[in-house]
Amino acid sequence: MDFDGSKTYYSPISVIAEGNWSIFPSPAEDRLHLRSTSLSKRLKGPLDYRICDAQGLVRLQGRLDPELQEIEINLRDLPAGLYVLHYQQSGAAGLLRFVKK
Repeated sequence: MDFDGSKTYYSPISVIAEGNWSIFPSPAEDRLHLRSTSLSKRLKGPLDYRICDAQGLVRLQGRLDPELQEIEINLRDLPAGLYVLHYQQSGAAGLLRFVKK
């Protein structure tokens, strides 16, 4: 459920078991770094992400350039807590958990 109470249903997608991205640091303060862990099997297309809080509400979302080896996400406006970064790229998806101080 989104902030306005609406619901969105998505079609099935493949889940990246090992993941093509890692995040650091955790706990994070103002910035979270997203780093590609796959040089030879890099997926093509933009990387869409959503950062959800512990209640499942989307707090941040965006689209990033996949050609970069490391990406920085600004967390300055997020309150302290546990978050999940959901990402999707080229029909594959994954999630990473982190803590914001």
